[in-house]
Amino acid sequence: MSFSGETYRDPNEDLVLKLSKIKNIMKEATSNAKLSNDGVVLLTAAAEQFAHFITRETDAVRRQSNRKTISYDHVAETVSKLDVLDFLEPIIPQRVNKKRKK
Repeated sequence: MSFSGETYRDPNEDLVLKLSKIKNIMKEATSNAKLSNDGVVLLTAAAEQFAHFITRETDAVRRQSNRKTISYDHVAETVSKLDVLDFLEPIIPQRVNKKRKK
């Protein structure tokens, strides 16, 4: 069951991510657990909401830097700024600028 504000929204509606892809991820993350269809649908909806959230936050970083394109650096800065995204730091680290010696 999913709510958007006060209005009930069927989680099967408007899903963009493929259920089969999320189901495969879930299978890899569990040890021989059975997966119900409604569990897969809900985690798919949650994954989409996460993608929307991190994109909105990253877009705010992009706008602050007066750029038109969201780049790796914008995503990395977003991950480093928001504590809730700490779990992503190992896979989205900030770049280290190395200056060349002359």
